[in-house]
Amino acid sequence: MPENPNAGQSPESEGDPNATESSSSTNESPGRGGSTWRRLSLTGLIVYWAALFVSTHIPLPKSGSQVNDKTAHLVAYGLLAFLLAAVLSRKFRPLPLAALAMGVAATYGAVDELLQLLVSSRTADVSDWLADVTGAAIGTAVFLAGRFCVRRLTLAGSKRDG
Repeated sequence: MPENPNAGQSPESEGDPNATESSSSTNESPGRGGSTWRRLSLTGLIVYWAALFVSTHIPLPKSGSQVNDKTAHLVAYGLLAFLLAAVLSRKFRPLPLAALAMGVAATYGAVDELLQLLVSSRTADVSDWLADVTGAAIGTAVFLAGRFCVRRLTLAGSKRDG
């Protein structure tokens, strides 16, 4: 039986004499950096979440902060939800992805607020949690909008090239 000349190539590259085999050991999608992107986004999420946990569980300094407390919550949980969405984006469609990223960030925000009761100079505050949820919604929306734009641009580029 003759050998398949397209073996090891993705369906998109079938018949393209300039196409190269993708490495099966990295399990990456051609042109997407699949497993590298997953590893980087997961590592970023883990490092950021650990830093967020530590920073919210140390006593506050006596001097007043230069950053508005609600702005800090909004940004912190916006970035957390953005990173969660990035990690989960390969497994979920946009609506379940948004619900999951926002739900996890909001739940963690509530737990974080309650745990702050155990730290001197910190308090649990419903308005802080509302800022967390708002930030999570914004972070998730920014991720989904960026994902939509990248996919549109990629699709437009592939239609133009092919």
